Amino acid sequence: MTHEALDELPDSPPLAHLRQVLVGVGALPERDEYMVRLERFLTGLLASQQDPEQRKVLHQYAI
Repeated sequence: MTHEALDELPDSPPLAHLRQVLVGVGALPERDEYMVRLERFLTGLLASQQDPEQRKVLHQYAI
């Protein structure tokens, strides 16, 4: 079981709870879930931009 394997599943409250339990018992390492969600959001946002110049500006702002 890995964070990456769990990331492939649809996000849901039971999945978040399972992840917390697995981290709590030491089966998974801790990670910053807020940062992971932000990275996913930004990846999708950048990919959705049709204008390369707009995408570049957003990328520079994000990083």
